[in-house]
Amino acid sequence: MELLVQPFAGGIDNGRPRPLPVALKKLLPRWLTLDYREYPDGWAAKAKLFHRDFTLHYYYLHFQASQQVQIVASKPTIALQFTLQGNALGKMAGGGHIHILKEGMAGIFYLVPGANLATIGAAPFISFHVEFTDHLLEELSQDLKDFNEALTYIRESPQAGLPLVTFPLTYELRQLIHQFLACDGSAGAALKLKTQLLQLLVQANSSILEDRSTEDLPHSVYKETLLQIKQAISNDPNIKVFSLEVLAKQYHIEPSTISRQFHYLFKIHFMDYLRLRVMEKAFLLIVDTERTITEIADELGYNSKSNFTRAFFRYYQATPSQVRKDKGLPGTLLKV
Repeated sequence: MELLVQPFAGGIDNGRPRPLPVALKKLLPRWLTLDYREYPDGWAAKAKLFHRDFTLHYYYLHFQASQQVQIVASKPTIALQFTLQGNALGKMAGGGHIHILKEGMAGIFYLVPGANLATIGAAPFISFHVEFTDHLLEELSQDLKDFNEALTYIRESPQAGLPLVTFPLTYELRQLIHQFLACDGSAGAALKLKTQLLQLLVQANSSILEDRSTEDLPHSVYKETLLQIKQAISNDPNIKVFSLEVLAKQYHIEPSTISRQFHYLFKIHFMDYLRLRVMEKAFLLIVDTERTITEIADELGYNSKSNFTRAFFRYYQATPSQVRKDKGLPGTLLKV
């Protein structure tokens, strides 16, 4: 598939090719083939990587006014799309379905051959796509049962062009995408990319299952509010920001009501869920970044390094320093 900005008749991009600015080059993945074009009211940086099992697309667009683009598919295509910044309004070929690409959301799309139209907002828009080959889809079908069910649903649906499976970008997904895009262009990069892609898909599959499970939640007048709170915690966990006292003031609901209704809807105690997400993020920050333990504690909402270390040890039976030294825990990646 190809993204065209202000396309001429015949599917030719209207932009003028230019050397990539140095400042922008630092922001783009180094291992992708880059294409930079300027337009009267903005610019577009498009990056691509071909692999035997997949094709990666990274789009960074910046315009002063709303802009029409096309994503052209030459054959039936299944792609995983992540909206990292900005919003867009898309109209899919095959059925004319309208969908809003929202910042912080992802979707699995089935594109029929043709031009899929989209309108990009007047602001930076960053999107990351993974286009699957049939070979990789077959491999995933064998390894991820629930992901296979989603793919089968997509293929068999008559509503071609809809993002038939959508899910939010959790913190874990954002971290995996960051690691994925930060990969270098060394000789072992291809294998590393595929390994990271499979990790990304496993986490995406987990997010899909969690998001779809909300369809069967029992009735509650607080359901929409608590779904919003749950998603906010998942996106950026913080022990202080999401304390019951803070949420009670923000949503004008008693702390005991939030706690009771949260357990009623999601079958997990509120504090257990908050602790789970905070500790997952803590683990990833310790293993995958060079931030100090004090900086990590502050980002997660703890008022001191010692309080964070005690909480971390109670959860993992290991200190943050031990986990950083060993690059993980014996026999497992995360406690779930």
